[in-house]
Amino acid sequence: MHIFHTRIKELRIESGLTQVQLAKELNYEGTIVRNWENGKRRTGFEGLLALSRFFDVSIDYLLGAEDQFGNKV
Repeated sequence: MHIFHTRIKELRIESGLTQVQLAKELNYEGTIVRNWENGKRRTGFEGLLALSRFFDVSIDYLLGAEDQFGNKV
């Protein structure tokens, strides 16, 4: 999950959102994104799916199984 928290933070910053704003967009509590980014919490399938749809990236990308071009790593 090391890649996960890095990718979430990068995507959030690129989108110009604060952690609280992203959490609200995903209908989560305000602290959840901070906990994801700090590696203190993991998300389940619903969270992965919500993040994937919101940022228009694959779940594999979020988890570090592929790069931004869809190539497996």
